[in-house]
Amino acid sequence: KGRFDVDGVGARFAGTADFSLTPEGDIDVVTSRINCQKIDINVPSILPAPIHNARADLNLIFLGATNRLAIDTGRLLVQGEKAALSGDIDFSDGLPKISLALNFDTLARETAYNLWPVKIGQLTRKWVTENILDGRIEGATIVLNAGLGELVSRKKGDPMREDALALKMQFSDISIRPLRHLPPITGARADFIMRGTSFRAGLSDGQMILSDPSNAENDRRVEVTKGKLEVANYRA
Repeated sequence: KGRFDVDGVGARFAGTADFSLTPEGDIDVVTSRINCQKIDINVPSILPAPIHNARADLNLIFLGATNRLAIDTGRLLVQGEKAALSGDIDFSDGLPKISLALNFDTLARETAYNLWPVKIGQLTRKWVTENILDGRIEGATIVLNAGLGELVSRKKGDPMREDALALKMQFSDISIRPLRHLPPITGARADFIMRGTSFRAGLSDGQMILSDPSNAENDRRVEVTKGKLEVANYRA
């Protein structure tokens, strides 16, 4: 039980732990439950805006034989949004290897953009924020599968390894402008996935109004049933 504040990250925490030993006296299994309250994160080099008063409830298992920490169950509350955390951290070979997934059933747009790291997919972020408007995010998943060494040694401007990162979102009732000279597609559903070096957006069930500047009665409604935008390789 206590509180920590390190490099812009602070929280109040409490927890319990149980452990068992091998016949040789080494750590076999450690199980713990940790509850964190009043989590504050203010790291401008990573996140575009501070996060205040988040909460986390984690059930953890450390396996001594493989030197691995597994998240049995993890529940988070971030800016009023509920999320499930799962995965593990492997300490068996030098720097830790991280394999984590964060899943939101619903997510406010502002929260989604606040959780989008500032150095990841900067051009993709710009396109999404400028061209996908209104609507709701009905589901979002952030998956990280990378070693700590890979993350800290990455040079500015270098893309991440394709399989190291996946950011997925599903939108409904949005307005999207695929090209600047075209009117927006409204009332649409969309999904997008950004990986380490690629980006793909899919669109369905929308409509576009082609207006006649001289006579509004001549405006035409075009139904959009399916569309796709894909960038096979970008520089983050």
